[in-house]
Amino acid sequence: MILLTVIAVGLLSLSSISLRSSSSSNEISKARANARMALSIALGELQKKSGSDSRVTARADVLNASHPPVLGVWRSWEGTNHTASGATAGRPISPGSDYKAAKNSRFLSWLVSGPPSSLTDASSVPNLAPGNGKVSLVGAGSVGNGPGREPLQIHLSPSPIKRGNSHGTFAWWIGGENQKARLPKPYQPTNDTVAGWSVHRKSYAVADPKVFRMEALLTDSTPAHQAITLLQSDLIAPKQGELRASAEFFHDLSATAVGLLTNTATGGWRKDFSLLTENWNKLPKSNLPFFRVAPGIDLLASIPTTGNHRPDRSLLYPWASYRAAGIPIYEHGAVSSWENLKDWATLYKTMSASGTRITSRSYRIDSNNSNDNFNFLHRVRITPLLAPVLDRFGHTDLAYQVLFKESYPSWFYSIHQGATTMWERWNSYSHADGFGDAGMNSFNHYAYGAIGQWMHERIAGLAPDPAQPGYKHFFIQPAPGGSLTSARAELQTPYGKASSAWILKNGTLNVEAIVPPNTTATFMLPGRKPTRLAPGRHVLSHKLP
Repeated sequence: MILLTVIAVGLLSLSSISLRSSSSSNEISKARANARMALSIALGELQKKSGSDSRVTARADVLNASHPPVLGVWRSWEGTNHTASGATAGRPISPGSDYKAAKNSRFLSWLVSGPPSSLTDASSVPNLAPGNGKVSLVGAGSVGNGPGREPLQIHLSPSPIKRGNSHGTFAWWIGGENQKARLPKPYQPTNDTVAGWSVHRKSYAVADPKVFRMEALLTDSTPAHQAITLLQSDLIAPKQGELRASAEFFHDLSATAVGLLTNTATGGWRKDFSLLTENWNKLPKSNLPFFRVAPGIDLLASIPTTGNHRPDRSLLYPWASYRAAGIPIYEHGAVSSWENLKDWATLYKTMSASGTRITSRSYRIDSNNSNDNFNFLHRVRITPLLAPVLDRFGHTDLAYQVLFKESYPSWFYSIHQGATTMWERWNSYSHADGFGDAGMNSFNHYAYGAIGQWMHERIAGLAPDPAQPGYKHFFIQPAPGGSLTSARAELQTPYGKASSAWILKNGTLNVEAIVPPNTTATFMLPGRKPTRLAPGRHVLSHKLP
């Protein structure tokens, strides 16, 4: 199911019509009736072509940026891309070497009026440009004037209608509201606590207002909550020259669009993972329909327990399996388990409402104890999350305390015992006890190295932008704390060296940043407006509160 904008036009040939008011009124009524008929036809075609759960809709400009904004409908793979039975049930099947041809073979139609035979070829996109005899469904009044605006207009040759001596035409076009961003409505959590922000983080999904020139909503989102039409976005976003926001973003922004989760691959509803994980303990331990391989065919999953910590089909991929039984550290499967997913989704519950601690976890990795085996395989590792989570929720000072703690267990405990690399154990060696168990005692191990990411991205402040991979854009966002008075990080990106260095002196933070050619960066500090940085060397200062 999708929400769409349907525009229909009914026209009459008025060349022989007298312009007397009574006759004119009659013909206007007929034209309106034709428009209603066009709307009914459009809705019928929409239901016929895209009504099934296993239909996929997308705009033509997804295939090629030069294509007009016309919506197409494809049949999904409908289970033909999975093995349905046997030991490898659920495993994907390649559509073959010619993926484009395989995809095009599943195309159904473009959702505009016209001869049906001309709308069923994915490679033949309807011509929506202005022309003789065409009618305008979306014109300059909707998308604006100026360079690059005409290709966003919708013009179609009308289809004729004849009934007795009455003649008329109609045309319709369907635009996908599900392809648009909803008017950004930033909001704060109900309770300004760690618990409140934890819940907020799970459910918060708002389009970036900066893309739509609506940065003001980050300060006051009231106008967005009051807007019920796209035209009202003009009251929020300033004009770009003579271009109104409602015109500029006609095909990209909606005041009302909402999403509906369906399993387009094989039909049927997708599982709501929020409800699933919150009600995990109420579920049966087996025969759970978590993976659909074909219409009406589900592979049944199981939930691990302390009594059976590695049941069949308890991993996210049903064809995957655990490694040979032994000690837990060597039993992990190729992917996480459903139990592991649940633990990650509900990790926020381990935070105290006061925000002062995260419940600690400690499990043996060489044990035959069933509880340890279950916990080691299916519980999320807390150590890599400690500093990032504390920092994210406003407890950067505690993150520094965790990092610089010197008593066992801690990173600096290992350093004081002579560590110059990351060890597999906090006490792989100690002055008091010597070397740990040689059976599992690596002195060059990734286990506790996750803190390095936080040191790089927050202490030094050189952080990637997930929206623009490869450091095409990145952040300079240092977080001074603890007893540190300086820090530096640099990285060789595909564009050249990027670096962030800072010195704290007399309460003033002095930052030097290098932005490689053909990239940009954003300098961010609490209490300071973000600053866009062009390629080159930048020196910035900020008085800390």
